[in-house]
Amino acid sequence: MPDNDEFDDFLDDQEPKDGEGGENTDADARFWQELNDLDWNSAEEDALDQVTSERNERLGQLPVMLKAREILHLTEAIVATIDEKSDMFHLCPQMLENAMLIGAKIVRAEASEFYSPKMESAVLVKINAIELLNQLSLGESEALINLRDAALLREEIADFRRLFVNWASTFDPTNDQPDEWELFKPRH
Repeated sequence: MPDNDEFDDFLDDQEPKDGEGGENTDADARFWQELNDLDWNSAEEDALDQVTSERNERLGQLPVMLKAREILHLTEAIVATIDEKSDMFHLCPQMLENAMLIGAKIVRAEASEFYSPKMESAVLVKINAIELLNQLSLGESEALINLRDAALLREEIADFRRLFVNWASTFDPTNDQPDEWELFKPRH
């Protein structure tokens, strides 16, 4: 976040000047002065930073998130061994994208308090993991990926799947908001 001086300079640049887009009224001047006078380093912001820090620390220690990071690091190592000239299917960026999205969607699920968005993210995690396995198989069949490395990544994804099932089972289907798509609506 920019410091106060940078933010004040930004606000000054945003203030309408006489002759720019209409009259600069007293109300406009008061608005800009009140905005400039706000304490941008308030106690509320500090408290929010603390809550965010604690949430990020908890999230970073979730077993499913730790395993997602391991999958990403292993995928990065495997991709680094692929000869780009031989990679006519462009597996490298696809594998990296899927490995990165696994963690991103876990973060999204954890950020939501409601069941449906958590389940939507969980489905996307599953899709990304399956796509990564499919790309791994293609890389093996094209002799782009070492069989030992592929087996190691498969094992990590299998371990991830077990952690994923446990993690997704913690989602509370009774804590949801109405959703016009009704995809994860409990059936009676």
